[in-house]
Amino acid sequence: MVLFTSQLACVSLAFFVVFLLSYMMNTPIS
Repeated sequence: MVLFTSQLACVSLAFFVVFLLSYMMNTPIS
């Protein structure tokens, strides 16, 4: 159960990082 929770947290964190990176790439820095 703990392993499943850890894996879920890892996947969630990875998804958040990818989303944030995509947002930064789509938004031009002026």
